[in-house]
Amino acid sequence: MAMSTSCILILAVLLIFSDGFHGAVAKTEPLDFNKHRVDGNCGEIVDASPEMRVEALRSLDLAIDVATKDKKPNTCAMATGSSIFAAANCSKALSKDKRMDDCRHCLFNAQFRAVDKECPQKFGGWIKLVDCYVRYDTYKFCE
Repeated sequence: MAMSTSCILILAVLLIFSDGFHGAVAKTEPLDFNKHRVDGNCGEIVDASPEMRVEALRSLDLAIDVATKDKKPNTCAMATGSSIFAAANCSKALSKDKRMDDCRHCLFNAQFRAVDKECPQKFGGWIKLVDCYVRYDTYKFCE
């Protein structure tokens, strides 16, 4: 009995005071196939202002709505007052009516990855996840 109590105490101390082990546990996220980056690239122009980031997010939000609600994927979208073009698309598997929520979820993950994680401070970029794709830039690259 004393041995098992000691083991539990040691494990508890490791969990509390070990940054590496504790950090790994705290950062673990549920596996989501739509977060796995397949490919992507960022624009070369750096130092995009915070306003440009907001414009990119607004245009990408509009592109996601056009792709999922209006069912017109890869249509160029530009939010009112923005200078950023955006497009979004899901795989055929997620483009079906019953999977549209999964499509939106994938596109919002891609939007976050593109604007905030992969291409911060950039004027444009694109990210392809397993089942979706988003792109944004300062020039019209889509119809």
